[in-house]
Amino acid sequence: MRKLVIFQIMYPYGEDRRFDIEYYLKSHLVNAKKLLGKACLKVEVTRGFKEFYQDTTPFFAFSARLVFENEETFFKAYTEDVDTFLMEDIPRFTDIAPVWQLEEIVYQETSI
Repeated sequence: MRKLVIFQIMYPYGEDRRFDIEYYLKSHLVNAKKLLGKACLKVEVTRGFKEFYQDTTPFFAFSARLVFENEETFFKAYTEDVDTFLMEDIPRFTDIAPVWQLEEIVYQETSI
């Protein structure tokens, strides 16, 4: 199995926090994909709706996963100019400070 790298960006949940999902999907994400080019193989965006148990809140309101062939490919595409553009765009769609990390897929199985 090839070792794909995921750049995961998570927006922690908080009462009365602002997150404009329409802007995020139609502008921020579109621009991110254009800037990262073919290096970004796949994008997934998820919305947290509960922690696990009934009547709980999620840890993260939204999360995005951008998949790359490897770490080198990610850093070649994610330049300082890309970072500056994307970071300056964040206040346009949210007041939540994102947290992010690079991840490596160590196991994958699918039945869909």
